[in-house]
Amino acid sequence: MGHQRALITRCIVHDSYLATGFVLNSAANVVSDCKVIRVGSSSTQHGFYIQQGQNVIDRWCCEGVGGYSIHGYIDTTTTDATGNRYLNGVSINPGTQHLIASSATAGSTNPDIPNG
Repeated sequence: MGHQRALITRCIVHDSYLATGFVLNSAANVVSDCKVIRVGSSSTQHGFYIQQGQNVIDRWCCEGVGGYSIHGYIDTTTTDATGNRYLNGVSINPGTQHLIASSATAGSTNPDIPNG
């Protein structure tokens, strides 16, 4: 359920002050070698906004975004938010914070983390 399995690679999103760079609202996507530069003018506009689990964000760069460089957020206990990976990234001068990964997911574990 909710697995899109999209591959997004070598994309640049820039100078879009009324938007979020990338929104992943399904699971099992791979985003690699992507940059978000000068995007968003408020704290609710992020470089990457991830709403499901099992996504990989690799070799990413966010510079000058309005909100978080990466905001992993799931506000329901019926969505599996586990297993997201944020790898090899650079975050420069975000408006709010560099990275936040929060979830209301109940009863999930991560098999890649001991006792996770």
